Amino acid sequence: MDKAKAMGYKESTTLYEVLFANNRAKAFKWPDPVGKGYQNSEVEGDKRNVVGSDGKVFKGYGFFIQKYLWEEYRKFGDGHGHDYADFDTYHRVRGLKWPVVDGKETFWRYNAKYDPYAKKAANGAFAFYGHAFKDIPTGNLQGVTNSAKVNLDNKAKIFFRPYMEPTEVPDKNYDIWLCTGRVLEHWHSGTMTMRVPELYRAVPEALCYMHPSDAEKRGVKRGEMVWVESRRGKVKAHVETRGRNRPPRGLVFVPWFDEKVFINKVCLDHTCPISKQIDHKKCAVKIYKA
Repeated sequence: MDKAKAMGYKESTTLYEVLFANNRAKAFKWPDPVGKGYQNSEVEGDKRNVVGSDGKVFKGYGFFIQKYLWEEYRKFGDGHGHDYADFDTYHRVRGLKWPVVDGKETFWRYNAKYDPYAKKAANGAFAFYGHAFKDIPTGNLQGVTNSAKVNLDNKAKIFFRPYMEPTEVPDKNYDIWLCTGRVLEHWHSGTMTMRVPELYRAVPEALCYMHPSDAEKRGVKRGEMVWVESRRGKVKAHVETRGRNRPPRGLVFVPWFDEKVFINKVCLDHTCPISKQIDHKKCAVKIYKA
């Protein structure tokens, strides 16, 4: 606490004040030219004067919090091959190839002709810079045969791994594949994109996308409500058999942005022994009319 007080904090200082409402953050003033013509409800408050759960109307932070957070974040990558442009540049040009070094985009990463970090590291035309797993033992597909480590600076690392069968496949009880993922309009869990009116109007709910033949086989029609059920749980969703998300026969697709269609209850929770990643993306389900 003594060290915290030396930085200007005290026992009653909140995490919000430390991370988001510190003196550096408040130096990012609003209005800002880059935001001209745009509403910023986080800075200005909600013009509808909606009362929150605390009984108060949110009046806004009063400083350009989004710009502060970006400028704080991008400093972690500067000089380490993870450089980004400043906030205003991205709003002006709408996209640059990464890394963006000294304001210039990299047209071909790891190519010494285009990438400043590759040019600095390379003896030849390409340099796969970075330090992860650069000193590794050698061996074959069965395992390590020589524990003496070989240095792979600026070399690409390609790992061969054995193919593993899915731990669950469709059978007579759960007779169709389920795949989860995203739709164009919504990012991840929808906590941001479902609050954007245009995106919400375009795709207001997660649907169960099916091939028309699979829907007909199960006696369900477009727009009807179905149960999507696995060995772990089930959720209800409306059926869609048209449009750009129509899957092939034998597969249904339910995105996971919608908390009202909580597809995680259905998904598989087995874990890859190598990457430790959870196998959330596919499993066996059955579909029937709700």
